[in-house]
Amino acid sequence: MARGVVDDAANQLARWEPLDAEFWIVPPADTRSLSAAAIRKEYSVNLLFRGAMTHDSRNVRLTLDLVDAVSEKTLATEQIVCPVDQLFRLSGLTTETMARMLHLDPGAGVAAPPTQVAEAYRQYESGRAASTSRTLDGVNRAIVHYTQATELDPRFADAYSMLAIEYVNQHMLGRDHQSLEMAERNLDRSRELAPLSARVHHGAALVHSAHGRTDAAIGELRRALEIDPGDASLWLILGHQYRAKGLAEETVGAYREAIRLRPNYWTAYNWLGSFHYRRGQYAEAEQAFRFVTRIAPNQTAGYTNLGGIFAATGRLSEAVEMFRKSIELAPTAAAYSNLGNCYYRMKRHQEAAGAMEQATRMQPKEHVLWRNLGDALTAIPKRRWEAAACYREAARLASEQLTVKPTDTALMSSLALYRAKIPDAAGALAALRGLEKARVEEAETLVRAAAAYELSGKRATALERLEAALRRGYPERQISETPEFDSLRSDPAFDRIRELAARTRATSNK
Repeated sequence: MARGVVDDAANQLARWEPLDAEFWIVPPADTRSLSAAAIRKEYSVNLLFRGAMTHDSRNVRLTLDLVDAVSEKTLATEQIVCPVDQLFRLSGLTTETMARMLHLDPGAGVAAPPTQVAEAYRQYESGRAASTSRTLDGVNRAIVHYTQATELDPRFADAYSMLAIEYVNQHMLGRDHQSLEMAERNLDRSRELAPLSARVHHGAALVHSAHGRTDAAIGELRRALEIDPGDASLWLILGHQYRAKGLAEETVGAYREAIRLRPNYWTAYNWLGSFHYRRGQYAEAEQAFRFVTRIAPNQTAGYTNLGGIFAATGRLSEAVEMFRKSIELAPTAAAYSNLGNCYYRMKRHQEAAGAMEQATRMQPKEHVLWRNLGDALTAIPKRRWEAAACYREAARLASEQLTVKPTDTALMSSLALYRAKIPDAAGALAALRGLEKARVEEAETLVRAAAAYELSGKRATALERLEAALRRGYPERQISETPEFDSLRSDPAFDRIRELAARTRATSNK
């Protein structure tokens, strides 16, 4: 609960930043893993808040110290005492106290409590704490807490909005399509209770996005930003939607606006790096991911994605080191799968299969993990017969997801490739026909389509897709290491498209 109270207070105080160029709030979420000395060094802050919370059967006591960041001398101390049956007032009291200690006038800027029911507020804050783990277990626990909050206060609009958001997260992590139905039901209830809430539009955007309704998601996010233009997380999600539509300039603009609002928002830097990576802009991506590892050293994402950059640029030993570091911090399916891909490229096929099997155990409903396992097994003569079952499972999962997001070009190209690997050329070409009707911008999607065409006997079309990917900066090194293109690389036409793509890139870079 303490974490949620402090986050709320910081978000409220951040609304005063535009009033004074010398006043800047570094959100706790950006500094939680750092010591006071590291915060001072990284962000050049001159003041810090330290807090301690205790409680008994009657009251919660929060002690706040305002500290000089350089000398670490305590400049002021205040204690907030809040009755247990009025916990809904604690965030507002904390904001008011911190503002007073900073000699600011909170005025009307302090938000009204979202509920008047103390136990409902406690459950709500417990839900927020559970969701920070970013795991399926954390999401499930958050849903339990938010549900209890709505049972205690059936008019708790924010709890319904958070339930909608967490059910979308449950769908994304567990691929449970019924979760989306629950998301929409809770969203409808939150909209009834608070139709002008930015969080309602936020939840609606996520539901639309999960269904592949990108334009509708963008509309909801724009309405949310009209209500709360200073919410960096809304700009981040808007960037995701622009990216889904292939709008490069708008994507970068939205991510950079999120960073402008929160200069130490590691998640925004991470997504900006991911965008550059998928467009073959590896130098820009590496810069962003290195910044993530610096400002969020206890988060796995920066190391996993930096490892991806090393792998993409041929630095496999460095990539393995990054993936192992990520796994040491917190094992994830993505890190194990990427580690397996490195081992695969290093011809360490048994180790590759072991890492990829671990990834599928951790996230069995993620289609790409089954494809990767199939590739590793194909390279092991005694286990090659197992690969087709992996590709079939990958195709089944991708096909299921396409029923929810029928316009997702990345899913279309993935499904086509999995079917081609089974092999099922007719099924692969059927999936590719849908892809040809869509606008495809991402180089990786084009390469998957090229591989599917090549495996299905359509060499000319495969070369066309590879040329388009090379024009967008896809590295030749990765094409040279892709088994699906072993025969194609000896085709004289491949040399011609390489030269043409290189001239195109050189012209565009002038």
